[in-house]
Amino acid sequence: MSPLTFAVQSNDMEMFTLLKEHHADLNARTKDGKTALIVAAENGNEEIARSLLSQEEEVIDIKAQDVRMLVCYSQLL
Repeated sequence: MSPLTFAVQSNDMEMFTLLKEHHADLNARTKDGKTALIVAAENGNEEIARSLLSQEEEVIDIKAQDVRMLVCYSQLL
């Protein structure tokens, strides 16, 4: 698990922000294929999910996200 994914899973917005500002790979996947966005959605962390979704398209490859992300994110709405 990457430091970014750990911060997201721990709902640690301060650490997430620090890692994002230092250009952590926002598209990195866990061993089971989850991105930080999927983990945020699964944990109900709307603030982190919205922060990830607000990135430039070149930074977050939303098109590469799997269907689970869409289902999980829709639960935040």
